[in-house]
Amino acid sequence: MNAAYRIQRLLTLFHFLVCNLALDLNDEASCQALFRNKSEAAFWPPPKTIPPELLSSYSMNGSVKVFDWYLKHKANGRASTWHVPAFKKYIHSCRQEVAEMKENDQAWILAPVPKGPKTAEASELAGTDSKTVVKKPQCECYGSHVCLQTLLQFQSSIQGSRVIIIGSQSFWAEAHMVAFGASYVVTYEYQQTLFDAPLNLRTNWSYVHPSDAASQYLSGQWEPVDIAFSFSSLEHDGLGRYGDPLNPDGDLQSIQKVACLMRPGGLFFLGLPSGYDAVVWNAHRIYGSHRLQQVFNGWELVTFVGVVDTFNKPDNTKTFNRPSMSNSIVYVMRKPKKQA
Repeated sequence: MNAAYRIQRLLTLFHFLVCNLALDLNDEASCQALFRNKSEAAFWPPPKTIPPELLSSYSMNGSVKVFDWYLKHKANGRASTWHVPAFKKYIHSCRQEVAEMKENDQAWILAPVPKGPKTAEASELAGTDSKTVVKKPQCECYGSHVCLQTLLQFQSSIQGSRVIIIGSQSFWAEAHMVAFGASYVVTYEYQQTLFDAPLNLRTNWSYVHPSDAASQYLSGQWEPVDIAFSFSSLEHDGLGRYGDPLNPDGDLQSIQKVACLMRPGGLFFLGLPSGYDAVVWNAHRIYGSHRLQQVFNGWELVTFVGVVDTFNKPDNTKTFNRPSMSNSIVYVMRKPKKQA
């Protein structure tokens, strides 16, 4: 890292550390209310523009720019089946990627890679099915290494932990967590998800629908997780793109729900498209200093992985309507421990 990059990174981190900590993420009553709240049913298809009565809320009273990029992908109720050989090959690919990054002298982002005898599971993960094609694990289709860099930096925290993946239409995030030694991984997703065969891995895996997770929490049956991971997911909440109810604070409420499902002191790896504040209706949100202050409310910001030129840079050159997800940052946030 050059000196200018290091200074920029520290200044930006310091700016967001001075955030409003009024929200108590350990407040049981608030969590109960969040999970009891039944949102109004969404209508389909979603509106092509923000309803006038909601415009002020979505734009944060005009501080957030609004652009157009209309999409509709109704996901709730659909089922997805994941292929076990492809999943295991992806785990192997992730481990190979770590080795390649180390060979390329990117040691400043690397945690130590454990060495030891090759186990039967490791041999199986290498795979022999030449028909299975696996992409390199670069935050899936987004071509960014920020996910892998984050997990490498916090490898010791992931090993042996209980992990929840928030929003998952393919298995790349789950495979990363298995590769880094999580003991248990649960996929939290509206789209029902199953594997087509037994995994036979040391890491246990399960799927939970958000409504079932809410029921388990309210009944006292939910076992809190140590780690939460989300990338290219929560910025969509409340925009109606996937058949969800319109809610200007849908993303913020989802982030609070994640905290409720975590143990105090747990880590949340949250990947969000970042730059200057915008709502790209109805594709996703872009997070700048205005929205991020609300995202971080109640959390301890540990660090972040990724770089953008600046937050809230004025757009004087072109219409900013289809931003790339390659400018995503992974924010590492810790749920505060309960007050004694």
